[in-house]
Amino acid sequence: MNDAARFHPGDPVELVAASFACPVCLHAPSVVRLPAERDETAARCGCQPCSADWEVALNDLQMLRLALAPPPSIGSPPTWGVGFA
Repeated sequence: MNDAARFHPGDPVELVAASFACPVCLHAPSVVRLPAERDETAARCGCQPCSADWEVALNDLQMLRLALAPPPSIGSPPTWGVGFA
């Protein structure tokens, strides 16, 4: 499954976190892996309760927001580059 993040860098933390909710069961993701390479534009997410995996496409400003002020529900900070082939 793939999705696109729908938040602006100045949005409240709850709205940023909602962009990463599991598309199957709506839980907060168990893991969020941000890309290690500059040309990659998607975070890989996983949900432990329902075993779903998905990607969330991000733009440069969204990536910056996650680097500077990640929502606590997606990890603080999210994992950068771990698990990318």
